[in-house]
Order: sequence, then C-alpha cells, then structure tokens
Amino acid sequence: MKKLLYGAAVLLVAGLSGCSRGGSSSSIDVSGRHQAGWVVPVSGGAHPAAYLDDPNACKECHGSDYAGGISKVSCFSADRNGVGCHAGGPSGHPAGWADPDAHGAAANARAAGITGLPHCQACHGADLGGGISRRSCLNTAGCHGAQVAAPHSQKPWRSSIGGRTHSSADASNARACAVCHTGGANSSRKPSDPAPAGTEPGCFNNTLCHGVEGHPTGWSAAARHGAAANAVAGGSTGLSSCTPCHGSDYSGGSAQQGCFNDASCHGSGISAPHPATPWLSTSGGPSHSTTDTSNAGQCALCHAAGANSSRTPQAGDPVGASGCFDNSLCHAQIGHPAGWGAAAQHGAQAKKAPGSASGFAYCQQCHGTSFANGSATSCLNNSACHGSAVLAPHPRKPWFSSTGGASHATADQRNVTVCAQCHTAGANSTIKPPTTVAAAPGCFNNTLCHFHQLPFAPSATIPPSLHGGEAKKDLTVCQACHGTKGTTAFDGTTLADGTRTAACSSCHTFAKAHPTDWQGSGAFSHRTAGSIAKACAVCHDVSQGRTAPLPAAPSCFSTTFTNALGQARTCHSNGPGNAPHAVPYNNHNATARGNFGYCLGCHQVGADVPLTGGKTIPRCLTCHIADPTAVATGCTSCHATPPGGTSYPDVAAVHGSHSAINLPAGESTVCAECHSGLGVGTVDHLNRSRARAATVLANPVVFGALASSGGLTPAYTAAGRSCSNTYCHGNGPEMDKPASAVLAPSWGSPFLTGVAASDCTKCHGYPPANATHAGMTPVNCITCHPHVNAAGTGFTDRTKHVNGAIEATGAHVVPYFTHNAVAAPTCLKSNGGCHNTGVGGSAAANQYPLAKDATTGAPDCMSCHTVANPLLAGNGKGNCRSCHGTGGTGNLAAPTGTLFPNIKRRHPTHHGSVCGTCHPGVSNTGFGTQAGSGAGVNHGPNKNRLSGTTQTNTVQTTTGITVNTPRGSSASCSHGSLIVSGCHDGPGVQSW
Repeated sequence: MKKLLYGAAVLLVAGLSGCSRGGSSSSIDVSGRHQAGWVVPVSGGAHPAAYLDDPNACKECHGSDYAGGISKVSCFSADRNGVGCHAGGPSGHPAGWADPDAHGAAANARAAGITGLPHCQACHGADLGGGISRRSCLNTAGCHGAQVAAPHSQKPWRSSIGGRTHSSADASNARACAVCHTGGANSSRKPSDPAPAGTEPGCFNNTLCHGVEGHPTGWSAAARHGAAANAVAGGSTGLSSCTPCHGSDYSGGSAQQGCFNDASCHGSGISAPHPATPWLSTSGGPSHSTTDTSNAGQCALCHAAGANSSRTPQAGDPVGASGCFDNSLCHAQIGHPAGWGAAAQHGAQAKKAPGSASGFAYCQQCHGTSFANGSATSCLNNSACHGSAVLAPHPRKPWFSSTGGASHATADQRNVTVCAQCHTAGANSTIKPPTTVAAAPGCFNNTLCHFHQLPFAPSATIPPSLHGGEAKKDLTVCQACHGTKGTTAFDGTTLADGTRTAACSSCHTFAKAHPTDWQGSGAFSHRTAGSIAKACAVCHDVSQGRTAPLPAAPSCFSTTFTNALGQARTCHSNGPGNAPHAVPYNNHNATARGNFGYCLGCHQVGADVPLTGGKTIPRCLTCHIADPTAVATGCTSCHATPPGGTSYPDVAAVHGSHSAINLPAGESTVCAECHSGLGVGTVDHLNRSRARAATVLANPVVFGALASSGGLTPAYTAAGRSCSNTYCHGNGPEMDKPASAVLAPSWGSPFLTGVAASDCTKCHGYPPANATHAGMTPVNCITCHPHVNAAGTGFTDRTKHVNGAIEATGAHVVPYFTHNAVAAPTCLKSNGGCHNTGVGGSAAANQYPLAKDATTGAPDCMSCHTVANPLLAGNGKGNCRSCHGTGGTGNLAAPTGTLFPNIKRRHPTHHGSVCGTCHPGVSNTGFGTQAGSGAGVNHGPNKNRLSGTTQTNTVQTTTGITVNTPRGSSASCSHGSLIVSGCHDGPGVQSW
C-alpha cells in the first residue's frame, strides 16, 4: 500500500533545501524549509498528500511549470540529496504502470485520494489531454490507442464476456466521465429524459448515458442481481457495489429505490438486502453460503456479533474484524457443525457434487484455491487433518482401496476441475494416462490419470460396445495398463500398492485382447478398429512375409482362417484394404440404403480408416455432410428434399416451388428435370459431393425433357442464376408471351405470389391474347380447361398444368356426339375456334385421333369426315356428303366409293329411299339426333372405323349403326315383309 501511495501519486518534489522565503503553507517553517519527513524514499513522505490537497500551493515556490521557480528546485530533477525525483516528469507511477490492469484499475476505483479519474486529471488535465504532465491520455498508440480520443479502452468499452468494461468503474468517477459523456454524448446510449439542469453527474440519473435504473434487462431476477451482489466485492460486483446508488444502508440512496420491505424485490416486511430468513438452503435454493466472504464488511452492518441471526459466535473465541468465520459476525472460527473433523463427515461432504455446501470447490471458499492460502486453516501438511507431509486435501496416497478403505473412487466426478490442480497428465499419481490430450479435465479422458472408468469389463452397466469401442481405438493403449508394451502380453500390470490390473487375456482367452470371432462376419469386427497398422502388428503379420510375433495369430494375407471356435473366416488374400466393389463406387447408395451394416464393416461414418501401404478407407462424411445412416433414404445427409437451407448444397432458393412440377415423384425424375445426369448414382454427383465446396460448382443445371417441350433448347446462365427458353416458363410456341411474362426468371428470386392475376401473366395472358380466347375472362377458362377451378384462379387437377401438353376440351362435352347440330365456320381456329379442316382420307396420320391442332389440341374435322370438308356449302349441316359420298340428289348423300363408310354397291338403286328404310334407328333425314341413332350417340363412334368393306350386327351394335340383317359383298335382304311395290320389282331375294 505504501508503494502504491508513493507510485500512484502525481507528486511534485519540494525543495530539499527549502524555498527562499516563507510561505503561508503550514508545511513551511520560518526559514522557508519544509517540515521533517516532507520527502522520504520509497513512501514519498508527506508531500504527495499535500500536493493532492492543493496543487497550486506548490507553484508559489516551484513555478507554474514546476521546473524550479524561485526555489530553484525542479520537480524533474533526477536526484536531490540522494533522493530520486521525477526525471521524466512528475508522473511518480510505479513500474508496470502502463499495464491496463495496473493504472486502469486505479483509475476505475472510487474517486478518493490517489484513485479514481479525478486523481488522473490533476496532472493530465481536466480533459486528460496532457495538463502539467505534458502526456496526453488521448489518441496515443502506446496508451489507449491511436485515434482513440478517450482516457479508456476504445469503444464499445463494455463486454459481456469478461473483457474490459466501464461497468467496473466506480460511480464516484461520474464527474470525470461527464467531460465527454454529458447527455449521452459520444455514446450509442442516450438517456430517455434529460436530467434537470444543475443535476450532479451520476451514472444512473440521466445526466450521462443511463437512466435511473441503470441495470440490464432482467436485472430484477434473483439469478441476475443476486449473483452479482454475492460475487467478489469490487467494481460492479459484491454488495458494496449496490451502495453507491441504493445507499450505504440500502434504504434508497440516489436511486430512490430501497432494498427493504418491497414486495417486488426481496419481499414485504423483509428488512434486508437478501431473501427472507433463514437465508440458507440444502436443496439448491437461495443461500448466503454462496456469498463471497469479501462481502463480510457489508454483512456486518446488520449481523455484527450474530445480530439478526439464529446463530451467534462461539463463546470464548477471539473476535476478528468483519469476517465470516472469526466470531465477528455469526460463525466461529471453524464455521462447520460439531464433529466436522471426522473424515466420515467433512470428507463425504467434500466428495459430493459441487454445490452451495458441498464439493471441493465449497472448501476452497475459506481454505483457499490451493487449500492452504485461504482465511481458514490449511488442509495440507496438517497432522490433525490429512496428516503431516500430506500435501493434498485428501488422505495420503494411494488414495484408493480394494478392501473398502478411503478411496477417491467415491468422489463425484464433477469435482474434476479441482483434481486437475494437482493431477493433470497423471501428476502426483502412480497411474499415468497412456497419452495425454489437451481437453477439458475429465476423470476418464486421458487429461488426468485414467483412460476409462473403473471397472470397465462388460457388464449390466458397461455394454460391450462401450468397452470394445474404447479398446478398438488403439489396443496398444490398453496394453499400457493391462500388459507389457513391446510384447504380445495382455496379462495385467502391477501397481505401486501391489494391486494388479485386470488381464485382457482373462476374458479374451484365445485372442488375448479381442473377441475370438473378430474377422467381421460375426457380431464383432476388426474392420472398424483404429491404429490397425500399429495395434495389429503387436501379434499379426501385417506386412506380408513377416514372421508374426504371436505364431498362432493368422496373417492378414491369409486366404481363410479357422479360429479357436472352429469358425472358418475369409481374410485378405490380396492384402488388407482391397475393396470388394468398384472404386469410385458411384452408385453405392443403392447398396448402402439396403444394407448399411455391410458398408460399416469397413467404413466409418466420421473417421477415415488408415490401412497399411498408405491406403485409407474413406469416412462417409468425406462426401456426406450429415450421418447418412440416420435416414437411409432420401438426400437429407447433404440437403433437404427439396433443399431448404441457406448454404450449398442445401440452398432453398426456389427449389420448393419446383418440387411440384408434373413429373413422377422421386429424385430420378423431378430433380433430373433441371439436373439431368447429375443425380444420385452418377459420376458427376459423386465428384461434386467429394469436392465439398462451399459455393456452387460449375454447370449445375442440365435440362430434361419437360423443359425442352415444343422443340425448345433451354439454357442456364450461371452469372445471373437464370434459366431461359424453357417450356416451363412461357416460351412454348403456343404462348402469347405478354409484356408481363418472365421468360428468363432468376433462380434466387421468388416467382409466384399466390395471386392468379399476376402469377398467370408471368407465362401467358390471363386469358391469352389471341383469337381463340377473344372475349374470354378468367371465369371462362374452365369451359375448355376443366382442370382449372370455376373462378379461374387455380387448379382442381394441377397435373394437367405445365405437363408438356395443352389440356383443352373445347366449350362442350367430349366426345360431342351431337356436334352436327351446331357445327359452323366459327368452330374453326381461323375464325376464333379450336378446330381445323385438313386433307382427310384413309391415311392413318390424317385420321382421328392422330390429326389434331398443335396449339389447341382439338381434333381436325376431316379426321372423322374423311370424304369432304363438312363445313363447305353443300357438304355441311343438313346432309351426310362429307362421309357418305355425293351421289345423292339434292342435299342427300349417296355412297359412291369403295371404302367404308363410302361404299357404293347397290346404294345408287336405292337413292329414292330414305336411309332409315334399310338402316333402322337412323332418322329419315339421315342426320337426326334421336337417341341411339344417326349422327347421335351411336353414329359418332364410327370415327374409329378407319377402313373396311363390311359391317355386322355384332360390331355395329356397339360401334355404329344398328341394322336389321347382315349385309355385305354377298349380303341379301328379304322383302317378304314389304309390300310388293315397296322395293325392287316384287318379293324375292335380291343381291346387294
């Protein structure tokens, strides 16, 4: 403390020989000299405090610049009568002052004497820009930093992870902070309401940056403010940190918020800055036992000599000065219940899980972190405790027992961080870890003494997969404790106390350190063992031609091997590591999905398996981003289906909307429409997976058949991530391509909005702007497109949309048997309809159903009317000439040809008769619409009769005209039922 008083003081050395004249200062005698002890080596003497009391008084003799003045004694002298002064300026700071943890801590402390920012201002100026010290605290690379115009760390000077922060500065420095931060200046935080003019600067009164509360969100939770108040006293923690605002007696202070008798705080009727009595818990609740003992001075305000407590100091013991266990408050020197010295009591408590009154860390609160540097008695080298010369907070070593004595084996493993203080890497122990690792301390992870838990043999609580899993990492590690390294022995090791470790060979009788059936065909497999080259070489020939260290052990190059159980197993006749499949195995997913167990016989999910000769069996995660065994089907080990993330290869973008395109489900069809040839099972897919790039690899898009419909050649531009000339986005020849059409959409931009008026027009008009749709509105769509809903805003069958075909039926039912009644030129596409009139004839390509319009999908009229255009004058409505010939009189047809349905034969001799005479069910006009006849229901299906010369009752009953009797090339008809003059020249048989 004396050194700090001397070093921290920014002092001016008074003349050791005195001033030339007396002064008003009481420190100067009549001869002009300072009083005895004014300047003293090391402590500084009396002059630092006098200077701090009135710096200007020194200027009277030593000059305004302290360079000598009338006294001729400079405060910057290197030496004055053997006493060192301030050769580099009157800084007077101790060595190491530049370290932020030194001068920063002093500046942040309570503003009083030689601590706090006001003390710095005395020499460095009110604005800390240099002052009389001529050394600025601002914009200094060697100090707070270049361009940092502040006497503290660069902004933000706060931290939630333990860095330097202004929250550790004492609130008494507020006036100094106000130089830069009045009204929240130079801060990202402003007070909600300005403080009234003349308000003394304060940290939480709206004069600087913070409002009246001054605490972070959630501060009222006991876990927040209670933990801070219970912590080590200093800065912004400890009970004393509450007093600057809440008052020294916690009744309100400048915060005007008392900690007593407050239902929203500690509770109504509770006159204490802590929970209700008793403020202690054995079940994890609030307890004063978690309060750092450095808060004892604050506790003494209410609990001196055990006041306001059910516990009073032990009579007769000496009283200390405000300590938790020195009889000054509630507890006596021991601070533990009667009988605590018994190992069964304090030992059992120390070995429990760390808590408010248990665990080794609990002991450290009083006995110190080293158990010998605390306020309480040392636990080390104490004959009354653990024993003389025992430098440990536990019984002398070995602290384990196989006969039920004291043993560390019953200590809770959560005490491991305390154990690590003495036993890291097996220090101070007869058991050392086989290999040490840099990891968080653990009882069985090679960081302290042990490699695994004890006991570790397979049992009801130790499954073989745990025991074997650790052993398979490297058998030579097991041998360090259970055998003799450099030999084939796995028969145990003798420890310092004479105890012998378990022999691996006591369980593994035939194979010494692993299961007998170990080749991989049974329950256990060496294929997933680690360190094969080194561990297997302990017993086996692993380099071909080598004599095995254990003669009975098979060579790794054996063709077969029969083990001690009589089981014949295959080995590696060509050497270990030769894969039983092609390499690379592009379509391995087909095998893996059905039998992961087979793959995992050699491969591991997360680790490569090194083999002899430099070969490596790759881990699954070489390509897969997540464990592919977790979900055996789908693509989720690399990306969702469809992709739904933000980083490659699982980038959502607009994959989701494309997953509904009208193709059979599955990655082989849906995904291949844009990634043709890049799918699972291809070389390209494997190579892209192995690359594991963070960005999209080249040529990610290859279009399939749907995108190319209509003879299009789609393209993808990687720079803009856009596709163009695709059928899917309105580029088909039948599309009207309005100005609103987005014919080359960007992959990363949402395309559909859910509003038909804007979504439909991104490919075609709504409805399309062409003659076929003239005068139509969206509600008319369903007339020709029954897969559209009645409002024209969506689909009742979306599979009929964007499927490579125009799904249109016309404004009528299909098939339309009675269309002859309404047929007109307006049905033609050239007149705004859907149909065309082609060449007709018997050629299959010109007949129904092959002949149809490429745009509307409507059948060609002459694909049924094969003889003549049914809409030309004289051939159309009202006669049958477009199918049955023009040989009749007037508007009537009369077959004149040789092919069905225009077969001449004896028809000309019957021209005077109506068709219905010989073709019952056909109206006498020949085109009537009576049910089941004529150009009605049964007439229409004759569109399927592409050719032929005969018809029979059987065929025509279901596909055409119903006749009375058979007729054809040799058919005859009987006129016995007709009057003599009705047909021909009289009754009899007439040849057709």
